Amino acid sequence: MNRDYREVHLSAENAGVYNRTYSSPSYQNLLWQLERGVLIRSLEELKHGGARVVYLDFACGTGRVTAFCEKQVSESYGLDISPAMLEHARKNTERTALMQGDLTRDGALLSGPFDLITAFRFVLNAQEELRVAALRALAKRLRNGRGILVFNVHANHYSYAFFGRLWRRLRNGAEFARQEHSMTIDAALSLARRCGLRVERMTGVGFLSARFVERLPFKWCLAVERALSRIPWLSPFGVDVLFECRRA
Repeated sequence: MNRDYREVHLSAENAGVYNRTYSSPSYQNLLWQLERGVLIRSLEELKHGGARVVYLDFACGTGRVTAFCEKQVSESYGLDISPAMLEHARKNTERTALMQGDLTRDGALLSGPFDLITAFRFVLNAQEELRVAALRALAKRLRNGRGILVFNVHANHYSYAFFGRLWRRLRNGAEFARQEHSMTIDAALSLARRCGLRVERMTGVGFLSARFVERLPFKWCLAVERALSRIPWLSPFGVDVLFECRRA
């Protein structure tokens, strides 16, 4: 990426488009329904025995993930660098303390510790320098021995989308290669290790293509996807892969 991801969602127009993406039976909404299952699993593990859960949604954007998790935790915090995104988040959340800032540049910001941290649609989009700095800062804020960090890679290189990318690369050549935007599982695991994180579970979702989902009943597609997501050996081939991590 040639542009600093810190600048991408600063405009009100971009924030509005992002907020609308998950408000209808779209492919992105289908993936979100599946992602919620992974979050529920982590939350149930953390809340076992009535334990308190302090939660941080990093790069919370419009508050989609925040709004879901805030109802199930003791304390909820959302952090984003974009005032425009936070404006939507304030409308979408009820009991989360929302803050604007950049913890990669402010070590004292939201120092934690946190029992659950989420970082959705950030790792793939951010440039290498920023994703490393952010995950290292988040790892330091996890409660030692207990805290769980969940991040996702929403364009897995070796999912069904690989064949579409291969065709476009053959057709468009070097021009497309420069625009390609995906990450391999190995790259994500290596990133986690370098940032002081140990991946304990990996769950892939999104085995049906977006075109397939658009042509069939949403509920049917969701049922098929949930069944496929429970097959462990299929996880590395989901278009969207979630990593549940603890401090190494």
